[in-house]
This record gives sequence, C-alpha cells and structure tokens, in this order.
Amino acid sequence: MLAWTAIQAQQKKAEEAAKRPTTASTKPSPFKTAALLVAAPFIGLAYVIAGPILGLGLLIWFGLQAWGKLGAKALAGRPQVK
Repeated sequence: MLAWTAIQAQQKKAEEAAKRPTTASTKPSPFKTAALLVAAPFIGLAYVIAGPILGLGLLIWFGLQAWGKLGAKALAGRPQVK
C-alpha cells in the first residue's frame, strides 16, 4: 500500500511538471556545472574533516553532562576517605 501511494504521488508530480513550461533557470549552465565540479571535492573534504571533530565534540559534551548529573549523585552516596 505504501509503495502504491508513493507511485501515485510520483505520477501526479510528473504530470504537473510536464504541464509547466521550461524556464531558463531550469536549463543547466556549463559554467555552473564546471564550478560545481571544481567545488565538490573541497566540500567533501570539509565534511570529512568537520564531521569527526563535531561528532567527538558532541560525545564529550553529552558525556560531561551525564557525568555532571549522575556522577554527583554517585559520589554523594559514597563515604569520604580521610
């Protein structure tokens, strides 16, 4: 049923798109294509560098938050060693 609904929606979109005239902005530009071709590796490199850094930062942030909430409770119930 889900696949049938998706196919029907896609057919409706295709029919609506066929009715609209093609404008100049939808035609591919060779300059835009060349610029994207040159920029794509740098965008990918930025994601490869920034992704792990942000991921580790989030893990550290959430770890410190959990330690602050749960660690204080755990240490409060423990007897102090003198």
